[in-house]
Amino acid sequence: MAMPERQLSEVRAQVAAAPGLTPAQIELVKRTVAKGATDDELQMFLHLANKYNLDPFAKEIWFIKRVKKIKVGKDGYGNDKWDYPRLANGEIDYSDADAPTMMTSRDGYLKIAQSHADYEGLISFPVREGDNFEIDAINYTVSHKFGAKRGKIIGAWARCDRTGFKPQITFVDFEEYHDDKSTTWKKYPSAMIQKVAETFVLKRQFSVSGLVSQEEMNSAYSVENTAAIEHQEVPKLQELPQQVGDYVVSVQGRPTKLSDMNTEQVKWLADNAKNETTKAMAQAYLDELAYNEQKTVDVSPEPAPTPPATAVVEPDGGELF
Repeated sequence: MAMPERQLSEVRAQVAAAPGLTPAQIELVKRTVAKGATDDELQMFLHLANKYNLDPFAKEIWFIKRVKKIKVGKDGYGNDKWDYPRLANGEIDYSDADAPTMMTSRDGYLKIAQSHADYEGLISFPVREGDNFEIDAINYTVSHKFGAKRGKIIGAWARCDRTGFKPQITFVDFEEYHDDKSTTWKKYPSAMIQKVAETFVLKRQFSVSGLVSQEEMNSAYSVENTAAIEHQEVPKLQELPQQVGDYVVSVQGRPTKLSDMNTEQVKWLADNAKNETTKAMAQAYLDELAYNEQKTVDVSPEPAPTPPATAVVEPDGGELF
């Protein structure tokens, strides 16, 4: 169902300053990047994206809603089969999902920091057994010299400086954050613990709230292991129109707006388009039509639907019929 016009206008106003995020893209975000989001959750997600100038299409900020798998039967060998709960159309059912997590990465926090003119710099290192390491919390200083024989990782420290503010310094313990279920942590343990430390000082120095970082979450919330990410295809950025109905596809070789197509054609695109952007835009346009029909009383008989065009192709040239 389409977002109520009043609330959609509020969301559009919040993200008006975000580069490249048109009203049409807002509808697209709800169906792709923030799949499963309620209207209130979408509003919060877009508010954070705009506030911190993070691009959801470039995966600088993620909306993650965890869905627990359920037993759906047996396989051919008698073993239990598990899958996410599904709606009648095959999409994941998010009705019983956990509360959403809005996440960025260390790079996202660094982008936020670097957008401030008073950002002075960031320094960090992992600490290993055998190192000479000391933090003077009173004087905001760190002394760290690598030992001749370095052992296992103990943790990591980071310091972030900002003009007019006291330095932010932190040390994070490796055992507290190391996730042995994560392939990334297994392969790059020193880099990961260093990123956790950097995230902490960047977040504190620039008062970032409402977001968590990928590095500080366990593997259950990793991009690779989360249904909300696994089953959504983030569309490639392209020039999208200001209004959903102005999205263009090719009908019998002729560029045609969604608003110039009949309802049956748009429904076909929403159900069968190979291009995820086209499919999302078509469904968003149908929702917009449905909402507008609720506001308009029309007693005139509805004309008979026109059959779908014999040749409709997507903007990328992919054959649909």
